[in-house]
Amino acid sequence: MATQSEIASWLDLSDRQVRNLQERGILPKPKGRGTLTEKECVLAYIKYLRSPAAKLERQEIDPDNPEKKENNDDRLKRIRADTLEFKLQIEMGRYAPVEFLSSALEQVVSQILPKLASIPSIIRLALPDVRPSTIEKITEEIGKLQNSIADIDISLPDIDGGFEAEGEAFALADEDSTA
Repeated sequence: MATQSEIASWLDLSDRQVRNLQERGILPKPKGRGTLTEKECVLAYIKYLRSPAAKLERQEIDPDNPEKKENNDDRLKRIRADTLEFKLQIEMGRYAPVEFLSSALEQVVSQILPKLASIPSIIRLALPDVRPSTIEKITEEIGKLQNSIADIDISLPDIDGGFEAEGEAFALADEDSTA
């Protein structure tokens, strides 16, 4: 839950602008102090910014030239809406910092490698009739797999400008859901 000032900060607006949007029915009105939800307000504001009514407010429609070029105010509002949507996607867990993803991957690999190494012993105990040469071959293949895992060099694709927010690079967790 958030106050009107916190919502204004989230939307990069003044308190007065938030009040005006609430009175126009664009943003939800609070039912008491600190009763607004950030997600609800951000989604309502994004919906408003993308609506035809908002576009009409931001620019004069020239009937002779309906494809009028985007002016700076329109561009700024579009960028603001996209930025807010990006923040919301982070809050919803659809984006994650690359360093968090790298750390999670390292933890998974560090748990897999010892389990791979224990497979020959498990087979030896479960199937005592298996020939030692078979166990040696399995051990050899597991060793090769462990070495190939250790040699993996993960390089992120070069994205011009990249996804950056407050100095941290962000990776897309679910590209299809935002397309």
